[in-house]
Amino acid sequence: MILVTIRGTANQRGALNGAMTGHVARHFQNKWDLYDISYSASIGNIRAAGELPLSLDDSVTQAVADLVRFVQSTNDVVGLVSYSLGGIAAMRFLEGVASGKYRNRDGSRMEIAFHVGIANPSRNRGDSAVSGLKGSGLHSSHGPLPAGMLNLEVCNPHDIIGNADEYSPARHIARGLSPFAALEGKAADPFKSVDALRKADWLARIRPGRYTEALIGLAGYAFPNPARTPRTTEHTLYATERFPGSTLTWTDWAAAEIDRRF
Repeated sequence: MILVTIRGTANQRGALNGAMTGHVARHFQNKWDLYDISYSASIGNIRAAGELPLSLDDSVTQAVADLVRFVQSTNDVVGLVSYSLGGIAAMRFLEGVASGKYRNRDGSRMEIAFHVGIANPSRNRGDSAVSGLKGSGLHSSHGPLPAGMLNLEVCNPHDIIGNADEYSPARHIARGLSPFAALEGKAADPFKSVDALRKADWLARIRPGRYTEALIGLAGYAFPNPARTPRTTEHTLYATERFPGSTLTWTDWAAAEIDRRF
């Protein structure tokens, strides 16, 4: 087995980096080989030092290309761990594997054992290790994934990146741009955008909760919680806060679950 990490926006390269994917991968460094996908992990100027300022779509295309190249280069079974932006790339790649678009060099089916998605912006509604999540990823949904593959989606219910209501005004904060890209790339003021949408929505008076919920979600993404040590946002708490009903952090719980199953 080779564990492949697909890091999030502006995270440093390396399978054992200090980001969410690295917190999962460290549990397997003595069990499996590790590989970190080679891509910029950037959205515009929001990027790690030395990385190119690519658009979200170009970053995802770059990541998918390296996923295809790497899987074709090995005879080992592969497991994936993604965080945030990396989840979009993982879904596009896995859709291609499922459809037969991406195959091994001999034409055989690529064998992907599992995918762990942490705060996946392309999470489908109903795909969650936590019960009761009614929303889905802020960026998009995804199509069919490879048959028989475990897809373990790990998402904090209060993280609007991975769990936004289907009709949330937050999905419309930037005209012509993915709301996830707008937030991560700092391309729009989300609070002004939601307020402008509220003022233009003649139904806002009978559904004010939708706007309140969106603003709470955006605040949880934008501002660290001073009650936490370290101070994390709802989108960056996975390596320090506990998974619901567990004594483990979200990332440690995901690692333990994969270790138990594989």
